[in-house]
Amino acid sequence: MSRADLCRALSTGALALLCSPPPMHAQQTTEATLLGRIDSLRPLLEAAEVEADLARARRAEAERRANVTVTDTLSVGPLTIVTVPENRDAAARLFRRVWENDFASFVGTSPSLSDQWFTFQWAMELRPILVEGRAPQRVELVRWRPTRPTEVIRQSIINALADDLTGTQILAWANAVRTPVRPEELYRQLALSPSRASRACLAGNARSCWVGMGLDPGADSNPLDDWYSPEERRALAGRLYWSRTLQSLRDDCTETGTLRSCDVLLADRLTTLGNPSELAPLRPPARAALLWIALQKGGAGAWDRLRGDPQATPAQALLSASGLTAEELSSAWLEHVQANRPASKAGTGLSLMMALFWFAGFGTLALRSTRWR
Repeated sequence: MSRADLCRALSTGALALLCSPPPMHAQQTTEATLLGRIDSLRPLLEAAEVEADLARARRAEAERRANVTVTDTLSVGPLTIVTVPENRDAAARLFRRVWENDFASFVGTSPSLSDQWFTFQWAMELRPILVEGRAPQRVELVRWRPTRPTEVIRQSIINALADDLTGTQILAWANAVRTPVRPEELYRQLALSPSRASRACLAGNARSCWVGMGLDPGADSNPLDDWYSPEERRALAGRLYWSRTLQSLRDDCTETGTLRSCDVLLADRLTTLGNPSELAPLRPPARAALLWIALQKGGAGAWDRLRGDPQATPAQALLSASGLTAEELSSAWLEHVQANRPASKAGTGLSLMMALFWFAGFGTLALRSTRWR
């Protein structure tokens, strides 16, 4: 072998030695070292992430405090209001008007109101009002919008009061605590309700109004029979949705006309709902109006009496709050509804007269030999 061949062979062997992978045990040692290094860095990474979160929180808090709106705090009765200084007088005037007109007569103590803050702004441009702790009831309105501040204030107070009744039967029955807004709608609901109880109520039977709201149906009576006639029960069963397991009963009720099947279906629905008033013909708006009237009639301490027994039935709570009998309270509700009966239309007499006027005018022109002919 020549010297050149020998050099080429040595070079090739050296290159192969340099490029060949390390032995298996060397690879395992390197990988284990790398994983160990990663594991040793993980606590440092977690600590760095915690520090970064704290830094971001501190920066956000600094920005928040730098942009805090200067506020003023005032009290109206049990209400605590946070507002901007230029709105202080308006806040005091509007909150006092709503409180004294709608709530002061019957609200004695209220855990929710004592723990609830309200914010108020009424300006062309709103600024952030920050309140620590429990989320406030916000009354923050742009002036150019048509919303009336008193309406929003009233609803905010009602929302706070409703927290006093959380978990009670009276709140589940009425669905809300609210003033009877648009009372003419109550008359329409009563007049259009397909129910024998509603018709008797509208005719002046106050006891039927009470029963129609699902109150005290009587231990020995069938509430469905008190509320609806046989045909009305059949129609009600046809309007409701039923599971497939009850489809044959529904068909027997609506197609064959078997009243017993209708009653079995509706009784099953009452049992499933767990609330015997859920199918009562007079719905939550009518009930909320009765609750409001009970509080107004009860006067001082009515709110305390209403929430005094969380286990009281809706009827017991209403009678306790109002201090009236069922007949007296339902009569007061019926008087309120009838007093707000929508105005009846006078007919189309004026339109008919206008039509006759134009008919006569064009008729006269048509009989003349003019270009209008």
